Amino acid sequence: MKINKYLLKFDQEGTRVYIPNKKYSVDLSLSENPLGFSQKVIETIDKEKFHINHYPDSNYTELKAFLAKKFNLNKDNFIFGTGSDGLIEDIMRVLINIGDKIVMPELTFLNASFASIISGGEVIFSKMKEDFHIDFLDLKEKIDPKTKIVFICNPNNPTGLIELREDILNIVSTTESIVIVDEANIEFGGETLISDINNYKNLIVLRTFSKGYGIAGMRIGYCVGAKNLMYYIWRLRPPFPNTYLSQKTALAVLQDEEHIEKSRNYVKNEREFLQNGLEKRGFRVIRSEANCFLVKVTPNFKSSSTLCDLLHKYDCTVVNGKDFKGLGEDYIRIAPQLHERNIEFLDIIDKLLNLNLES
Repeated sequence: MKINKYLLKFDQEGTRVYIPNKKYSVDLSLSENPLGFSQKVIETIDKEKFHINHYPDSNYTELKAFLAKKFNLNKDNFIFGTGSDGLIEDIMRVLINIGDKIVMPELTFLNASFASIISGGEVIFSKMKEDFHIDFLDLKEKIDPKTKIVFICNPNNPTGLIELREDILNIVSTTESIVIVDEANIEFGGETLISDINNYKNLIVLRTFSKGYGIAGMRIGYCVGAKNLMYYIWRLRPPFPNTYLSQKTALAVLQDEEHIEKSRNYVKNEREFLQNGLEKRGFRVIRSEANCFLVKVTPNFKSSSTLCDLLHKYDCTVVNGKDFKGLGEDYIRIAPQLHERNIEFLDIIDKLLNLNLES
């Protein structure tokens, strides 16, 4: 059996995306909405459950109409898929040819590199600044005539840091490469670039319903870009990438802005609670403005792997920094959860710190 040689190349270069291998009672790993989804989701499922014998709307008529009005764009600027990660893979298959380059920050969502390599692309990583922000000067220097795509997350994952829209648009306006901006966590902080789609033909913005909207299990997201780009991505997809209920619930959560505002405020408060608590315990925290942040765990613990192994013994988990390119074993990523869970997490940290003192 012959395996795609580009898949083998990826296997040598890094991980795809963090997926926990079991469920933990105190889980601060996945950056899901701790408040869950809008009540409108339950109402919608109850209303629509008798219609799932029908195929979904392949034209996404209702969703496109709502978003086109919301962002003052044309319905043909929107394409839907199975979350940001599914759309990233679709885009790479359309745009990347063998030998094309994709430039991206070293510390970011790695699925873009995976999808590019599978298509035969070459990934060029840009170093981060010392404060973990994107180094836009270095990023720009890495772009050359073979660069087909520049990939940026804003807010960035795993740092949760927000970049200025002016810095991102400077990249868009000074290159002929396609600039993809993944706004998966934008509901928790930052300024969207969707309103700039009409001004730049080389800009694609990705959004998902998995984070702020709390319906990760529905696997639905969308990308926004110039009509001709969206047309070719649409041509690639299967006819029904999203289910009937995922379309209906996505429309429902879009209409509940109150839930998003409540979620944003809740995550902000819990993020600050955790950040303050960890700093008081002697940890260095990379303070973010979104729904995840980095914590340096050394020298309090020997390594991030050591801490993660200890946390697992207490039925608790976070993301090990070694799962991200360039972080090594000094950091973990934390995503704020319900207040009770965050208190439990700090209590577990206290127990582990006391064990260190006693040993």
